[in-house]
Amino acid sequence: MEMKKRKRTLGLTVAIVILVAIGIFIVDQVNENRVIQEKDAREEPMVLEIATLSGGCFWCMEHPFEELAGVYEVVSGYTGGVIENPTYLQVASGKTQHIESVQIHYDPRAIDFESILQVFWRQIDPTDDGGQFVDRGHQYTTAIFISY
Repeated sequence: MEMKKRKRTLGLTVAIVILVAIGIFIVDQVNENRVIQEKDAREEPMVLEIATLSGGCFWCMEHPFEELAGVYEVVSGYTGGVIENPTYLQVASGKTQHIESVQIHYDPRAIDFESILQVFWRQIDPTDDGGQFVDRGHQYTTAIFISY
């Protein structure tokens, strides 16, 4: 009988120790989350900048920038031109004066504009004014657009 009482007491002691450990863990997690939330509230909100670049086929220009740390989105589209909201076929015809471009949305705290330009220079031939590589025509020329 004495042995059963000791086992029961030991079992209850172990259960209490486990419950206390779980309670301490939960309190630590709540406190850690509170510290993270307070820290986030003190940080400045992230403001993305946009770099607009043209370097031939926009589908070829997307991938190198999507791989960069600090780049959140790369959007293909057209710049310039005489038709509002042209279709791909209209631009590809070369008659709209649009240039295929990408807009790179990036966090300047993680990557700077100069680093983005270094990747751009490796994707294009700046001496070719007739397009880029096998893509020929005005719609495939290179450009760096600057906004203020």
